[in-house]
Amino acid sequence: STGVAFDNSLPLGANITDVQVEIVTVFNAATTNVQTVGSNASTYNNMVSSVDVNESATGVTKVSRGWGTAIAVSGDQTPFAMYTQTGGAATTGQAIITITYEGGWAS
Repeated sequence: STGVAFDNSLPLGANITDVQVEIVTVFNAATTNVQTVGSNASTYNNMVSSVDVNESATGVTKVSRGWGTAIAVSGDQTPFAMYTQTGGAATTGQAIITITYEGGWAS
């Protein structure tokens, strides 16, 4: 339930054109499974929020939250992925998150 940083940052001026979350293996916590993605510290939900993806079903979800230049308008931004659960702890779960962007310029 703390954010895990992506290996690469979005550069200053990046224009996010697509965000996709692929649930490869369902998350099986007893009560709730929540996957979020973002650059906003502590909640990490300005790219993928708690209501955008069904973590208990395999498949790809295209999320339009965070598209455009607003995320990296003031500098390089490192996205974080965060998984939270309630009830019994999950024993399975895997998601692949793809963020596509153009540019990376200051003006």
